[in-house]
Amino acid sequence: MSQNEDAPPLDKRVHPYRDDIAADFLEGRVSASTFVAGKQKRLGVASAPVMSRPIFSGNENILQASELLFGEPFTVFEDTGGWSWGQCGVDGYVGYVRSVDLFSTLAEPTHWVCAMRSMVFPDPKG
Repeated sequence: MSQNEDAPPLDKRVHPYRDDIAADFLEGRVSASTFVAGKQKRLGVASAPVMSRPIFSGNENILQASELLFGEPFTVFEDTGGWSWGQCGVDGYVGYVRSVDLFSTLAEPTHWVCAMRSMVFPDPKG
């Protein structure tokens, strides 16, 4: 099923769909070969860029769509070639993140830091 002819197309920057794959909650609203439920993951490194396309040798002219910070959620719809395609849980942007930076076993956050900068230690003893 395709988008309503009268409705403007959904913005691919904030709606997870491509011609070959889309989020299952968009079924009936967009055309795609496959609809999948995403897997919830969290960023396990200090920060990571969310790219408009995966970065491979020879295609370095790629835009950064957003940035994930440690512990932020990311819904993965496809994991191929070392890159995960999905949607940021905080700002809703869609893009590619290196798969090695995402973890499914990180605990839910217990604290929120409200300072512009803060130290991050591997354990409470620092």
